[in-house]
Amino acid sequence: MIMYVKFLVFNLLYMKYTVIFSFIFLFSLLSCQSQQTILSESDIVVDLDHLKETNIEYYSSYFDGGGIIALETTDKSLLGQIEKMCVSNDYFFILDNSGVLVFRKDGKYLRHISKCGNGPGEYNRLSDITIDDKNREIFLLDATKRCILVYDYENNYKRIIPLADKSFSSKFMYHDGALFFNTIGSHGLDKNWLLGRMELDENNETTYYLDADELNKGWYNLYYTDQQTFIPSAFGSPLFMQIFMDKIFRFEKGTPKPYISIYSESFPTKTFISDLNTGNISQELMESDYYYSMFDYVENEMFFSLKLNKGMTTKTLIHNKQTSVSYLVNMFFNDVLYTDEDASYIISSFDATDKNCVYTIEGESMFARQLLLENLEKGKINNEMNGYENLRALNDDEANPIIIYYNFKNNESF
Repeated sequence: MIMYVKFLVFNLLYMKYTVIFSFIFLFSLLSCQSQQTILSESDIVVDLDHLKETNIEYYSSYFDGGGIIALETTDKSLLGQIEKMCVSNDYFFILDNSGVLVFRKDGKYLRHISKCGNGPGEYNRLSDITIDDKNREIFLLDATKRCILVYDYENNYKRIIPLADKSFSSKFMYHDGALFFNTIGSHGLDKNWLLGRMELDENNETTYYLDADELNKGWYNLYYTDQQTFIPSAFGSPLFMQIFMDKIFRFEKGTPKPYISIYSESFPTKTFISDLNTGNISQELMESDYYYSMFDYVENEMFFSLKLNKGMTTKTLIHNKQTSVSYLVNMFFNDVLYTDEDASYIISSFDATDKNCVYTIEGESMFARQLLLENLEKGKINNEMNGYENLRALNDDEANPIIIYYNFKNNESF
């Protein structure tokens, strides 16, 4: 009888745990399928919480030398506060608080594009610029007039494109016969869309994409929505991102598709974001331990990198496209420009890129100029940089800032 009871208990326990294990297996299988479905939406998936983290990485691992370009300084070419730079095959187009200035790639000033005023082709205040290098056209966004002015590279006014009255836009980009622009505020739209696409044809029809409630934690506000919103790419279509998004989108056949998905338990919650004080956003984000805002994105055939803010720190995410390995870097030392490690920790922003180079604008502030000149006099600047002597242009306090470029490594040297 005792043996029978033991046998019965054993069978009941076996049946119980078989059911439990079967349920766990089925749940795991369904979870994996669900996760695979989510992950398959993006070409690249990065889990920040399980990445290898390194203290130091070096420019020389990704860039092979570079050069220094002095922007010509004249009464007409003097730059104010620089807001954006676009790079074409032959020119730099620089948007500052006075308008758009065109420089040749060797730094020679050529012309202004348009001018401020209320006449045909004139603007009140430019919010952004973008270029169509194939057709040699430049588009100027005047957010206050709610229009886009189109010029050719020689400063000939061509046409005006009115914006729809359904939203406000502060950033935009041309790609493949269409203009893509961020949308802020909603007037008659069915959702709080983040992105608009305008076909450049007779109708200028606009289509809207990417629900802010779903993709940007509900953040749909003027503040912090015009960071590095659009990213031009010489290796495929442009990219789009926003401050609280965990995805970076690229445009495929005119439609935004997830390209990079980034996961972390340290992304802010929707509740935290909804409680943000719009008058004190920076402080609240810096006092938190959340990741927010992806910027300084750079990509070529070998890798992509971007910076992320976390609280009061900035980390660099680097992804090797050949090995599909990602890692976080605390300090990205610029050993291409500097020969001394004490100087090479100076952080520069990447202002523009093309297929061969990444460009940075240096020496805008008096402090930055003095720092560069001090490092030059102490022999801490790499004298093998092309145009090395152009740094001395910063001795003139009234001179324009300089452009420093870094050459991407090729397949063989990466």
